[in-house]
Amino acid sequence: MNSKTKIDIFRQLIFHRISPLIGGRVALFGLPCHGNIGDTYIATGELSFLKQVGAKIIYKKMLIDSTPLPNLPSDCTILLQGGGDFGDVWRGIQECRLKVLDKYKDHKIVIFPQSVFYNETSLVRKDSALLAKCTNLTICARDNYSFEFLKNNFKNEILLVPDMAFFIPVCSLKKHCVRSADQALYLKRIDKEQNMAEQCELLVESNIPLIISDWPTVKNDLWCLRLNLYMVGFTDALLLRKMFMMASLMRKLTVWQMIHVAYPIVSKQGVAFLSSFKTLYLTRLHSAILSLLIGKEFVLLDNSYHKNQNFYETWLKDCDLAEFREGNKKA
Repeated sequence: MNSKTKIDIFRQLIFHRISPLIGGRVALFGLPCHGNIGDTYIATGELSFLKQVGAKIIYKKMLIDSTPLPNLPSDCTILLQGGGDFGDVWRGIQECRLKVLDKYKDHKIVIFPQSVFYNETSLVRKDSALLAKCTNLTICARDNYSFEFLKNNFKNEILLVPDMAFFIPVCSLKKHCVRSADQALYLKRIDKEQNMAEQCELLVESNIPLIISDWPTVKNDLWCLRLNLYMVGFTDALLLRKMFMMASLMRKLTVWQMIHVAYPIVSKQGVAFLSSFKTLYLTRLHSAILSLLIGKEFVLLDNSYHKNQNFYETWLKDCDLAEFREGNKKA
């Protein structure tokens, strides 16, 4: 199936499965503030989706925002950022999510599409017990493995939904594409999801140069990301001095800067980076999703706990631009 048809199908699935859950007023929690471009694409897709369904976002909170959770109207739908951090691999993020769920357990809540993975069964039981108190919670699973795991271990409503990044308008990405050079990219993630069994020297048999790199923004060295982190720190300082009104204004300004300045810059960098290579070997899921959105062929390699393979087998195995390859197999 061609990529354009695939993207249209994914957008329709997202719209028809999630839009009935969204009320007129919503609050969005967990917005990323770092150089992992993939999380930026998820957030951008979520914001685009909410705009299309006509939801009024009355509150937005960043992942690293330490300001107290506000009291929100009972008719406000609580939305939590999607991604690949539901479980215990990125436990700090999951703990932040649990605090939000506990605070708003009497509200309607939707967790945007997530990949799920646990190493510790005790944490599965702990999280399941807490989420069972949220009687109007829907968890969107991003792949079949996550869907079955959640159905078997959690008592909430579970839906199978593609990644929210597919709701980014394709034209807004393609305009940042650049001419590709005669080079191959091995996008190798450098965090705890890195697949240590991968042997990059076995991936390419062609004579074109192989560049090994993670996302160019992953070290948070872009000025807009540094500025955002500085603004978060300034908000924390105001809170310590009990200057609550000033802290509230600074928090709102920080969120605005992140969404309207940092996200577009980071997104543009990601498109320019991937489009500049002729051949793509990718270990980050959203580098594959971005490649699909801008119409570039790619080979997807797995991460440490098979998140990429699960997503590929659920959504991409019949897509003309996508190929999945297990580690240590020659191209």
